[in-house]
Amino acid sequence: MGWETLIWRERQEADAVGRDSERDVLLERRLGSALRRNNLGSNGEPWLDQGRVKSAIAELRTVPAGVGLLEANRLSTELLLGGFAVPGLDGGREQIVDYVCWDDWSANDFLAISQFPVATPGKRPNIRPDVTLFVNGIPLVVIEAKPPGSESGITDAIDQLRRYANQRDSEAPEGAEQLFWTNQFTVATTGERAEAGTFSALPEHYLAWQDPHPSSKEDVAESLGMLVEAVTQQEVLTAGMLAPERLLDIVRYFTLFMDTGSGRTIKLVCRYQQYRGVQKALQRLLTGNTRIEDGHVDRRGGIIWHTQGLGKSLTMVFLIRAMRSHPELRKFKIVLVTDRTDLEVQLRDTAALTGETVKVARSAAETRELLRQPGPAVVMAMIQKNRDTSGGNDDGLTDEEAFEVLNKSESILVMVDEAHRSQA
Repeated sequence: MGWETLIWRERQEADAVGRDSERDVLLERRLGSALRRNNLGSNGEPWLDQGRVKSAIAELRTVPAGVGLLEANRLSTELLLGGFAVPGLDGGREQIVDYVCWDDWSANDFLAISQFPVATPGKRPNIRPDVTLFVNGIPLVVIEAKPPGSESGITDAIDQLRRYANQRDSEAPEGAEQLFWTNQFTVATTGERAEAGTFSALPEHYLAWQDPHPSSKEDVAESLGMLVEAVTQQEVLTAGMLAPERLLDIVRYFTLFMDTGSGRTIKLVCRYQQYRGVQKALQRLLTGNTRIEDGHVDRRGGIIWHTQGLGKSLTMVFLIRAMRSHPELRKFKIVLVTDRTDLEVQLRDTAALTGETVKVARSAAETRELLRQPGPAVVMAMIQKNRDTSGGNDDGLTDEEAFEVLNKSESILVMVDEAHRSQA
């Protein structure tokens, strides 16, 4: 799928990727080349010198003393997504150096290494994950594989991933946390079965990826020269999550840190339904006709159906994050509507994960004022805040006549929670 592959055996592999020590988890030669290649000056030419490249690599290679793995990962993820500021040329203003070219996946370097050895503290043996995926020399995914046919295979693989990341609450460190500073998700597989989670996930939170959208199982079968009935969970997950362009999509928009409400913060990665739903919503927003173009109704809307517990509020967050990076969709005002106080609180807290200030309307008047304002924003209002408070319907006016026109922009998306209830 566009990955270079390497099986780690002897010293020549270390030389091939420019690795000096088994404590090094960044492939700095590859990272340095990617930094120079993907960060060009206004004239379209590379401009980063060795000093600036070293500074950017050092920032990603180190974390503050005493910081735990979750916080180290959060800080590293912020660097991956937001870049690192280095001094401009000739004393000019600071310039952001991007570690990953997010807008053109093919500009990046993709390397999968089997049996990549990483040193552990003390005298414990090195860890050797079955597959480690590097983008521009940065380890983003760790995969552990067990033989097919064992009922405990997935459980054993997850337990090993947790050991690698020191997540088993053992008395002494038994893994190599530095490999997981930049990790975005982990995969446990037996071939027939495959499940994804994050380094902070408990075994019950690992889930299969059931749909390789925008590909299909038929596409996967054809690419492998097999019958569609023979396609396994491993092959579906690989096509759906690990194809380079989809991996970068998932890292950029579909992973986040969340407080569970019990005082525990976790890192999570989307489920396949959330990824598929957001991708289809983006496509509809970009290609559907507006009301004026259609002559009747706006064709950019639709319904994303969830069963209980499938994370509909997180789907909203993932969609907002993806919209804010798209040149045609970042200008949208986004209005979140629910009908119960507890859902409003839940959705408000979850929406804050977008990194954008959520404006919560506390009255019908404030709702109208927020919706009148031009330009992008994230506005939240309970359905009751959208009632007509003027008494207009009492004098025989139609709804359209009674309700004031607040905003004629075609760049407004209303996302309605629990649309099967009063919001209909």
